[in-house]
Amino acid sequence: MADDIEIPVGVYVGRVIRRWWIVLACALIAAAIALIAGRSDGKQVWSAKTLVSLGAPFSFNGGAITLANAFEEICRYYSPAGLA
Repeated sequence: MADDIEIPVGVYVGRVIRRWWIVLACALIAAAIALIAGRSDGKQVWSAKTLVSLGAPFSFNGGAITLANAFEEICRYYSPAGLA
């Protein structure tokens, strides 16, 4: 075919060889991460708790909030005048 494309692999190999220290640094970082991950005994247990309120949501000042005034209440709280 006339659409054959030649890729100059030598150019890319030369660039990697000239920047050998980057390759070495990446290999050392990967080895350090693997060593740290491998030293874990796997016995650590993570837990989390949350409280879900099924009632009406409350605004920042403690009053009940509805969908009609939710955007206005949030904007008022985060506005520079409201934070002062």
